[in-house]
Amino acid sequence: MDSNGKDRGTIKWTSMMMPEHVAMLKDYLKNEYEAEEKPIMDEQVMEQIFMSIEESCEQHQTIDLHVHEKIKREKIRGRVTNINYMDRHITMDTDELFNRKIKFDDVVGIEFI
Repeated sequence: MDSNGKDRGTIKWTSMMMPEHVAMLKDYLKNEYEAEEKPIMDEQVMEQIFMSIEESCEQHQTIDLHVHEKIKREKIRGRVTNINYMDRHITMDTDELFNRKIKFDDVVGIEFI
């Protein structure tokens, strides 16, 4: 091999992205795919929500429960069949799942249908 740098085995390849490109890509991904933050719920609002959930359970009403699971907000339609205060979860019968369990801490809203 000659000393002109033609030995490809000694060339160290690095990323071809400039720091500005990396920053732009991170901003793009943040805006497009970033998870929604869970809203901070007021204690009085939570009490109203759970009173409504108890009422829907007693009257066997179908409700839309707004839940913040993992990274996004989701609307779950169904009937509350059980409220477990010890384990802090609600059991609902939905179209997709029979006896779906939802944590108290994940509930962010309720709508009566």
